[in-house]
Amino acid sequence: MLNDLKKKLTYPATPMFKKFGTVEARHAAAGETVIFMINRVETYYVANEGDMVVTGPNGEDYVVGSAKFKRLYEETDKPGTYQAKGVVKAVQVPAGPPFHIRTPWGEQHLVQAGDYIATSQTENFDPEKCFRIRKSVFETTYCKF
Repeated sequence: MLNDLKKKLTYPATPMFKKFGTVEARHAAAGETVIFMINRVETYYVANEGDMVVTGPNGEDYVVGSAKFKRLYEETDKPGTYQAKGVVKAVQVPAGPPFHIRTPWGEQHLVQAGDYIATSQTENFDPEKCFRIRKSVFETTYCKF
């Protein structure tokens, strides 16, 4: 199933989605451990100097490197609040048994029916650069572009 979903991401007609809304963010302390959790612990991040700790709309915390943060978010008038501006191509996972995907950053994520397989590569697609976005997160942070 995963290979079929990755193949769909290469199709020109595959929809693109823009991240919307705002997030709270702060500078991370070098070596700080951040737990990403929505209903259960999903992963741990260890921040490097210059990284940002982002709190998403569902209360989830995650670490974003400085250069990537600048590509994905822009400052607002409210200190510590940033406007999301990322774009992905994504396909929804159909009904079926759960499976795992290895993220571009090397972690295994559990994928369930209703979740989304996405890539931020809108051109020159690399199937190894796909990741999962949980259904509840996708529906509250992305809209069709």
